[in-house]
Amino acid sequence: MKNIVLLLCLSTAFISCNDNGHSSSTEENKHTVTTTDKEVTSLSIPFTARTYYKQFEGTIANEPVVVYLQKHDSTISGSYYYKKTGRPISINGSVNNDTLSLEENDNTAYYNNKNSNPVWKYVFNGNTLSGKWINSGTKKTFDISLKETEGAYFFEMKEFSDSMVAFDNDAKSPKAYSAYQFPWMTGDNETAGWFNNETRKMLSLEEGDLPAAIQKEDDSFFANYRKEIADLKKDYDGDDYLGSWSYDQSAVNNIQYNANGFVVIENNTYAYMGGAHGNYAGIYYNYDVANKKLLKLDDVIAIDSNSLQKILEQCFRKDYNLPESKPLTEIIFEKQLATTDNFYITEKGLGFLYNPYEIASYAQGQMEVFVPYNLLSNYFTADFKKRMNL
Repeated sequence: MKNIVLLLCLSTAFISCNDNGHSSSTEENKHTVTTTDKEVTSLSIPFTARTYYKQFEGTIANEPVVVYLQKHDSTISGSYYYKKTGRPISINGSVNNDTLSLEENDNTAYYNNKNSNPVWKYVFNGNTLSGKWINSGTKKTFDISLKETEGAYFFEMKEFSDSMVAFDNDAKSPKAYSAYQFPWMTGDNETAGWFNNETRKMLSLEEGDLPAAIQKEDDSFFANYRKEIADLKKDYDGDDYLGSWSYDQSAVNNIQYNANGFVVIENNTYAYMGGAHGNYAGIYYNYDVANKKLLKLDDVIAIDSNSLQKILEQCFRKDYNLPESKPLTEIIFEKQLATTDNFYITEKGLGFLYNPYEIASYAQGQMEVFVPYNLLSNYFTADFKKRMNL
């Protein structure tokens, strides 16, 4: 398997539209929530559609892979995994007509001296993708050959965006932005209803009309924003406002696994409310859709925290190229690696995600540990073992 490097990018387009109930007096301050027209993810959705979720299977360098892609306007994000290892690799990029460019992202790259980001260059042709996997650092190039598949469940992509200026009638006014992007299971059936209700819970959205629920959340966000900035302006003399006065919040959900009756969602949130930098986090939600259940870690493995910690540390050292002779504190805060319930399932192993500040500094970003199933074979619950044919 090839060396790969990860670069995560959450790209959101914000749209200014007509007034929808706010008491603003200027056109610039009017804002709206927008959503895509309903689309059913299927082989009939063209690659030129504004939004979609699509799943592919095929090969890279003759190695079998599964690929998940989500499109918003010209932006593509998603992940893929080699069937041999099951470990997800994040990918993001852009599409121009029928040509797609993606870049891979591996948060262990720095620790393994991988200094180049492999890219994909390929072309859509009907329901197939063909092109090249290119690593400019190693000078390696491999063929990509993928065919669209339906996956276990169909989804459409929902997209809502909103903005508001802090001060009416002020051309230099700072602004606040809000955005949501997430997959919505299609179909008028009990399964889709259950899954979409779980999505609402994840995003803290009320039941009922979806745009209205998001509008309510945005109304609260913008009201608090205008109050905070108005308070800041009381002690500020001038109209060249600080960049830190423009706030931003977003929630972007990506499908990372869609097979065997399971759907894994990575919920990525970002918030900038002033200060030196924004804060971001990823939380995984593992849905047993077949049984309408959100999985907890003890639904998958029955293991005590000490045993799990030892396994996590073993895999962390491997992933981050840290020999046993060196302490974990060369990379993380503590002498031991804490366990976490922030996990995801794959065909071949479990992944565990640590967000900034959990075990290491903000500069080190998210840190991930992948544990192959062979290291957990003594701990599987009977149900999970049967479902995954382990």
